[in-house]
Amino acid sequence: MEKRVIIVDDNPFVTKAVVGLLGGAGYTVLALNSPFGVTHAVAEFRPGLIILDYNIPGLKGDNIARILSHKDVDAVHKVVFYSSEDDGFIAGVVEKIGALGHISKRQPLVEFVRTISDYWRMCKKIEEDRRGEGEGRAVVGM
Repeated sequence: MEKRVIIVDDNPFVTKAVVGLLGGAGYTVLALNSPFGVTHAVAEFRPGLIILDYNIPGLKGDNIARILSHKDVDAVHKVVFYSSEDDGFIAGVVEKIGALGHISKRQPLVEFVRTISDYWRMCKKIEEDRRGEGEGRAVVGM
């Protein structure tokens, strides 16, 4: 299974670093330096994980996540915020909108891939659990 990830960050140095780190760990990464067109990119690229900068000029990360959830209700559960905001603040945003989690931009880069891998496994587990909910149910008709 191909591990597809989208990173949305207005800083091209950040997106380049993430592409390099995750690409070296076996992920296929699509980098966007603008939030505009992200819904189309998600629909076409079909990522397993969406990494969003929270502080993107013009459109905050939580608003991007909400827009994504209007197009695909499960998309918000693939969102990991990547932010330099206070961890407590971002944790509140994650909880409020139902995102998968967050990573601090202050986290050492050597830990970044491990953390993304952990979130990847969490996301896949959630997807498996959701698929399992629909199995085994009988529909009784008259």
